[in-house]
Formats: sequence, C-alpha cells, structure tokens
Amino acid sequence: MADCRRVSTPMAPGTHASMSPQTPADVEMKDKPYMRAVGKLNWLALATRPDISYTVSQLARFNSNPGPQHWQAVKRLFRYIQGTIGGAAVAWSSKLQTRIARSTTESEYVAVTSATKEIAFFRYVFEDLGYPVPRPLAMDN
Repeated sequence: MADCRRVSTPMAPGTHASMSPQTPADVEMKDKPYMRAVGKLNWLALATRPDISYTVSQLARFNSNPGPQHWQAVKRLFRYIQGTIGGAAVAWSSKLQTRIARSTTESEYVAVTSATKEIAFFRYVFEDLGYPVPRPLAMDN
C-alpha cells in the first residue's frame, strides 16, 4: 500500500461496524489476511501509535467473522498510517487508575513518578548505546 491514496482519519466518520453472519457473498473473505492485519495493527497501536487504538479495538471485534466492510476499514486504516508517517510517541500508557488521589498535588505526584520511571529507562538505554543524556535540573508538571 505504499502508493495508496492517503486519508486523514483512521475511521470513516459516522462508521458503525456491525457483526453480521457470514453469507455466500462473504466467501471472498476467507482469502483475506484479516486477523493477521489486525494483529499487526494492534502491535503498532500498542508500540507507537496510540491514535489508532480505538479503530484497532473496533476491528478486532470481528476477527472471528469479518465481512467485506471490515476489510475495507482495515485498508482505510493502513491508508491513514501511510499518510501520517512521522513523529510519534516514544512511550505512552492508558490504563485504569489504581488509586483515588485526594488532591491535585497527589495526582501530579503519581504522574511524575510514572514519568520518572520512563525517563530513567530511556536514559539507561541511550547510555548503553553510547549516547550520554544530561540530567534535568528541575521537574515541573
């Protein structure tokens, strides 16, 4: 899909995917690598592209019984990725909160702790590769 027509959104606006039983018209889907494509997109969403996470989760619902409209959605997502290659997140996280913060200060402390762990990890990786990383003098939210 290197020469594909690029799109600006990962999912067509107003799209609502639905589960439909496989019909004789959907027999063409058995030759399509739908589950493999969704698996690779899921890895990409988890590794560096949080912007496609929602669309991938919607597509993954139909791994056992995809229809032609789902395959078209997968191809659209690949066209979106092709059109948005460039700067991306190095690290990101999305999870349920493990505790309830009683103040803004406490919630910022929890966020800073998590960010500090990520910074330390990447600092060690870069230093192991021979790239010294200067230590920050101060940290603010």
